[in-house]
Amino acid sequence: MRDQPLGKTVSGLVSASRCGSVPSCPDTTATATRQPVSATRAREALLLTCLDLPGLAPLFEDLRAVTGLSVTLLDRQGRVLTTSRCQRLCTALLRPHPTAGCVCTRHDIALAQRLEADAASFTAPCPHGLNDAVTRVDIDGLHVATLKAGPFLPGPADRDHFDALRRRHDLAEAAFREALDELPVIDAARLPAILSLMESLARQIATQASAELRARDATTRAETLAADRSVDVRHLQDRLIRLAAHVPGVIYQYRLFADGRSCFPYASDGMREVYGIGPADVRDDAGPVFAALHPDDAARIRESILTSARTGAVWHEQYRARHPTKGIIWLDGRATPERLADDSVLWHGVIVDVTGQMETERCLRDIQNRYRLVTLAVRDGTWEFDLRSGQGHVDDRFQDMLGYPPSQHDMTVDEWLSAVHPDDVHAVRASIRAQWMVGETVQIEYRHRTAHGGWTWIESRGRVLERDCGWPVRLVGTNRDISDRKAIEAALQESEARFRGLFENAPMAYVALDSAGRIVDLNAPLCQMLGRPRAEIVGQVFGAFLAQHGRPTGIKRLARILRDDQADIVLDLQPIDGAMVTVHMVGQVQRDDDGAFLRAHCVLHDITDHARLEARLAQSNADLSQFAYAVSHDLREPLRMVSGFLGLIEHRMGPAVDSELAEFLGFAIDGARRMDRMILDLLDYSRVGRDGDEAGPVGLADVVAEALANLSATIAERGARIGTAPDLPTISGRRSDLVRLFQNLIGNAVKFVPADRRPRIAIRCREAGAAHWRITVADNGTGVPPEMRDRVFGVFERLVAENEVSGTGVGLALCRKIIERHGGDIWFADADDDALGTQAGTGAVVHLLLPKQSADGADDATVVRDRVTLLETLNTHQVRIVARLKNLSDTIAHRQADRTTVDGEIEFLIREVECYRVFVHANADGIFGFGLSRDDQDPRADADSLVFSVHQLHRTVEDQDPCTPAGQQSIGRTLSALLGHVRRSHAWLQRRRDDRLLKHGIAGAAHGPVSDPPA
Repeated sequence: MRDQPLGKTVSGLVSASRCGSVPSCPDTTATATRQPVSATRAREALLLTCLDLPGLAPLFEDLRAVTGLSVTLLDRQGRVLTTSRCQRLCTALLRPHPTAGCVCTRHDIALAQRLEADAASFTAPCPHGLNDAVTRVDIDGLHVATLKAGPFLPGPADRDHFDALRRRHDLAEAAFREALDELPVIDAARLPAILSLMESLARQIATQASAELRARDATTRAETLAADRSVDVRHLQDRLIRLAAHVPGVIYQYRLFADGRSCFPYASDGMREVYGIGPADVRDDAGPVFAALHPDDAARIRESILTSARTGAVWHEQYRARHPTKGIIWLDGRATPERLADDSVLWHGVIVDVTGQMETERCLRDIQNRYRLVTLAVRDGTWEFDLRSGQGHVDDRFQDMLGYPPSQHDMTVDEWLSAVHPDDVHAVRASIRAQWMVGETVQIEYRHRTAHGGWTWIESRGRVLERDCGWPVRLVGTNRDISDRKAIEAALQESEARFRGLFENAPMAYVALDSAGRIVDLNAPLCQMLGRPRAEIVGQVFGAFLAQHGRPTGIKRLARILRDDQADIVLDLQPIDGAMVTVHMVGQVQRDDDGAFLRAHCVLHDITDHARLEARLAQSNADLSQFAYAVSHDLREPLRMVSGFLGLIEHRMGPAVDSELAEFLGFAIDGARRMDRMILDLLDYSRVGRDGDEAGPVGLADVVAEALANLSATIAERGARIGTAPDLPTISGRRSDLVRLFQNLIGNAVKFVPADRRPRIAIRCREAGAAHWRITVADNGTGVPPEMRDRVFGVFERLVAENEVSGTGVGLALCRKIIERHGGDIWFADADDDALGTQAGTGAVVHLLLPKQSADGADDATVVRDRVTLLETLNTHQVRIVARLKNLSDTIAHRQADRTTVDGEIEFLIREVECYRVFVHANADGIFGFGLSRDDQDPRADADSLVFSVHQLHRTVEDQDPCTPAGQQSIGRTLSALLGHVRRSHAWLQRRRDDRLLKHGIAGAAHGPVSDPPA
């Protein structure tokens, strides 16, 4: 831009404006002449006279020097009041022209009307294709003038448009082109700062005019008071003070004497608000005010006052002061100097607190700096488009995303759309149109062509900065490379599709429940199980599908899954065809990060056939028990008769019986008696769990005390010392069976201590996990060899001969049956040297594992059935894992493997073993409680090891090629380790499963042993 003074042209324009001779549209002038001057118009004219127009011209020149724009003050009729040096295109060519000047005047009037309707500042194009920045000047609450900065160009001049304008108005070509070249070009980034500066100037003009208006009012009142001596002078002064008190800031007069003294002859009460000093305190000496100035600004303020006094220029400064209560504040001061007859200078002015404005400007700068830092940190690119011209601009970051050199910043709208992927263009256009017509922001995702011909995913966010008749014309925004996110989303969609296929094709039924027990998702097997289509099931309460006879109990069990994080229950479902289905449901609750309930995921296993077999077996066992009871009684009668008659024979023969015959008779009588005892023991064995007390809370301390009382004679005979733990718990069970249990264990402990040794027995108790008690009965006897520790629990199994220790070999079998009827376990372990003081390795130690008292009072049958189903589910998991391993092993063994096939098999295998581990950890207490002793392999550790091995196999496949012999050999070794884990895991289950199920009176497992995969 070339700054050249316009001389008489500007002066003539200002003078002509004040005289009302600005070229204007004849119609507008005629209309204005015909209209009467309203009271508002008269008020405007009065307020305009309060403007210090000569004093504003230098300020406008300063603003012009800062912004590069001409600044003009116009009244609401478009007449120029004062202006800085102007661009010749308007002042020398367009405004003097009869037709073009009329257009300019109408445009200025339209701007004033728009400001009247909306107080906000704005930039607007004029009919000639130039732009102006305008704001309104309000004096005493009335819009009286328009402050305009311009004209300017928003971009390079459209030569064709301005040539047409010149020809239309018949303007000199050379002068027109020279004036056009002088026009400044202002980019959009500078406009907010220019508008903010103009608003600040408009407020200062209004403040100065308001002060002038009030000063005039005060002067008028003073003259009236002087003319009317009957008016109370003090009363009028009070009114003036109250009036000044309502003016923001302080209205003051500051006087500087020739000798350097200074004071404030007059200051409104706003002096307290601005400086925290009373007006009377500075009436004779201005020292307190200068003492309140910030040390960094005091010297500058003193120098500016001396400069204003020397040159007569308006004093205007922004500075800081220390307020006694507000702290450091920012002030804006403006005053007009007047030299008095005694060579002193008197300033008339106003000082206002602009701390809020300065803070706002500082926040704006901080926001701009933070925005710059954020764009640097997040590596987002920025863009800007002007839809009127079709031109755009992108930054280095966006160019770098696409692989273009940083110098290529310009991009048109058409160029941008041509670089969008053809499949995305229609969606991008529709999305932009739909979002920007209803709001100010837009967010789209599309593929953009790179410099190398490829495609990269971009997320673009934009905002409308300017609209024209409701249509967005100027847009800014950011771009972000989201290729990685899109790749992850594609992988997730593929994984979800695979999971959905596995979910729908899984052999076991699945259902997801919300917190109210309503069904939110299920798979095809459950639809088949219920005999209903999916649409009729989703949204229904799951309890509605329970069998009518067991619905109340089933709903309570179902509530356990929703209440607890995990649970496994047995339910009876009623399908639409009427055939009841018994299922084992295992549930796991899903919660969010805050612990709130999301869903309950449940797997259902159809155990209808198993339950039917269980019922049939229970009936068969009942019949068998009745048969055994009857046979036992019938067998005892012949034995009693044999024993009786043998005794009569021995009595009749008397002395005739020789020693050999007496020995034979003794053998026969003793055999009959032992047979009778064995039958009695078998009767006791068959009665376990059927006769005696009902199950309920039983204190083990009372049980042990009763057992010791029953054995008191034997204990006294052997002099046995028995120590009982004082903290024996209370459990749920049958008292008579538990008394028999401890009576047999303590009796055996006393009986198997050698005769030359005093029996010592210790009964201890401790917790075994959250659900069980572990009770130990230790003695100092002969002990049980390791190879016999499992056999001794069989019926009629003995450690020693009958002539060494009496007994039938049924006692320990009876103990195991009692324990297992109570849902526990019993086993022998090595002796230690703790409470008995014996040498480690001697004596016998019997461990009893008993469940704690059930909180919900579930009966034994339910507990047993749930645990049976638990083992069946565990076995099912193992069979499925082995099937996966077989598939993978067969594929590699027959050299049919490729990486895709192996990766797919391993992915399914990982999911299977993860489900297996979760199931084992969630049900560990139930697994141990069923009778898997702690001496066996811990299934939790084995499951963890299995998962680790599968992940190790995955890493091996990633490192090795399954199509090569070396890769097949490496993968085969890892597969062998995996199969070893599964075999060990299945071994302890198979070893315990069948005998435990049979001893509980339940049919054998549904699955056979896990076989080895092919070589």
